[in-house]
Amino acid sequence: MTGPRKSSTSLASFLSQAVDGGVSPDLAEVVTVLAAASLTIAQDIRTSNWLDDDASLGTVNIQGEIQKPLDVIANDRMMGALQPLSQVSFAVSEELDEAVSLNPTGRYAVIFDPLDGSSNVDVNITVGSIFSVVEASTSDQILQPGRQQRFAAYAAYGPSTLLTLTFGYEVAVFGADHDGQYKLISQGLQVPARNPEYAINSSRKMDWPAGISAFVRDCDLGETGPLARNYNMRWVGSMVAELHRILVRGGLFLYPGKSIEGPGKLRLLYEANPMSFILEAAGGVCSSGSQPILDLVPHSLHQRVGILMGSADEMKGLMSYIQGSNPATGKGHQAARTDVKLGH
Repeated sequence: MTGPRKSSTSLASFLSQAVDGGVSPDLAEVVTVLAAASLTIAQDIRTSNWLDDDASLGTVNIQGEIQKPLDVIANDRMMGALQPLSQVSFAVSEELDEAVSLNPTGRYAVIFDPLDGSSNVDVNITVGSIFSVVEASTSDQILQPGRQQRFAAYAAYGPSTLLTLTFGYEVAVFGADHDGQYKLISQGLQVPARNPEYAINSSRKMDWPAGISAFVRDCDLGETGPLARNYNMRWVGSMVAELHRILVRGGLFLYPGKSIEGPGKLRLLYEANPMSFILEAAGGVCSSGSQPILDLVPHSLHQRVGILMGSADEMKGLMSYIQGSNPATGKGHQAARTDVKLGH
């Protein structure tokens, strides 16, 4: 990973330094609790009976998705960890219909996807938890642009357990040691500006906007095509796994809607916003296709959005297709609109 390695620095020491640098002690305590909850969830995953044939509860969450036992367990872990904190006003979860009021005098709303990619657990692929913290003393204040986030993080449960976080100005990655403590692996992580690699669900190509289709087509042509580079395609089906790969080695993660301005599948508040906050703090670029993700004003807790994010130079090339022009040839494409803005 890019950035100095300081494996002897604990998360507690890192947060103490962050408080000295101006981060609120109350916010640092929320981060400590979220980190501890992620370690507990990691243990739940390791000890779960993931070979059980009866891998669903038969219940459906607000997203219309069938819940697995670990979805509910992870959500309960998060709620149980946050409830005692007087500074937490609300908890918003992918698994719950509404925001849960925790403390009427609280300052922070914690927004989370307790177990992203849970359908991958039974095949032992990396899954994760995604966290976002905003200042909100009333439920209406939860719906604010992602650029106003105070903190964002994800925990990746894979070959090792990693916690990647930012307060908005740099990205740090921690790894869980054998004693179950997070130690700093990398600080000041930067996304490589270029890497000819993209992640997209090709089975949905019939629904892609024209600019996305044209870009992927030219990627597939390799060195003989207008982009004059050979591209690799990846698809894990776990946003945490996809974004961690991009943070480490660059590339693109694409999950568009059926139109550039239309809704996608992933959720704005607890998937797109925190991941964009992290990626942009590391020099990446994140867009809905029509505007920067972090500038979108949410209208509902479970709002869905199209997501295009990754390395700065790769995103510039992609967005030129969406705007209607191939950067290599100058020839136009039939694209959705021509006034698209990048976020960075």
